Amino acid sequence: MHRKIRASNHEIPVSLSHEWPGNQPHWITIKDILWALYLYPGVWISRKSLPCLTWILRVAEPVFQFLTLSQKKNLIRNLAIAFGPSTPSSMLKAMARRIIANAVRQAADDLLLLRDDVPVRCHSFRGREHLDAALSRGKGVLLVSLHWFANRASNRYLATLGYPVMTVRNQKPPDMRMGRLGQRSLQPKYVDLLHEVIRDEIFIQDRECSLKILRRLRSGGIVEMQVDVPFSHHLIVRSFLGRPRPFPAGPLHLARTSGCVVLPKLAIGHTESLEIQIGHPLAMDLRLPMETFYESHLSAMLQILGSHALEHPDQWELWIKL
Repeated sequence: MHRKIRASNHEIPVSLSHEWPGNQPHWITIKDILWALYLYPGVWISRKSLPCLTWILRVAEPVFQFLTLSQKKNLIRNLAIAFGPSTPSSMLKAMARRIIANAVRQAADDLLLLRDDVPVRCHSFRGREHLDAALSRGKGVLLVSLHWFANRASNRYLATLGYPVMTVRNQKPPDMRMGRLGQRSLQPKYVDLLHEVIRDEIFIQDRECSLKILRRLRSGGIVEMQVDVPFSHHLIVRSFLGRPRPFPAGPLHLARTSGCVVLPKLAIGHTESLEIQIGHPLAMDLRLPMETFYESHLSAMLQILGSHALEHPDQWELWIKL
């Protein structure tokens, strides 16, 4: 399914399909082999021996730095567009290395979060007062964020403090680098693993997704939506980190309908050294005409989240998909 969205007098085709690509030429790829190792012996080792998992992590990072050399070129190109041509290439390469390293660390953290006996150590939780004040209103809280590597660890930590967060996510995230074998058997297995990690979640494929989100908000709960993927049928194009990109207006629809408080969220680090920052509530002017409401408030939201991505470039996992 595709819909054309209009921005600055240009029509941009945006895929809204959440199905697998049907023209994958290979039955098996290197990524399939790596994911098979991760999902079977990797999961088993994580349940049996944490020291062994730590050793595997040290070995895996340089391997992935080598295997992602071609992707790293695109990654550096995207970083250069965002940071400008005057940014030294050495700095861009260092950012790219840290992003790959954090991707490996995130995969290891997911294995750790399968276990209930592994604590998440948070060294800094700024903006908790904003969260408490928003919850005291009784209309729910909508956390808006990007795909930070530490999102899942941060929500596990928030739950231990008495702030359970329901995550809105895609049940069938497409992956063009997997072969047919991976798409048919490994990707569903990985989705099941993430369900064990995240636990409190709702899929965008659920026909009652919006109703369940509203129910959670109206009961005074917390919902998180990562706004850097076009999961909504109402998309607005904005320049983001140097490139035009479609963003969902869905979170703003929910805020307008429920009257909930919208708070930007930043999560950096990992399970052993986590930092969480909850920003000031976004000012919502419900008197604005509908389209003006969406356009202006989305711009304000993206300005905050974009500044976080530039300040902590190695914490955002979607640089390679810009």
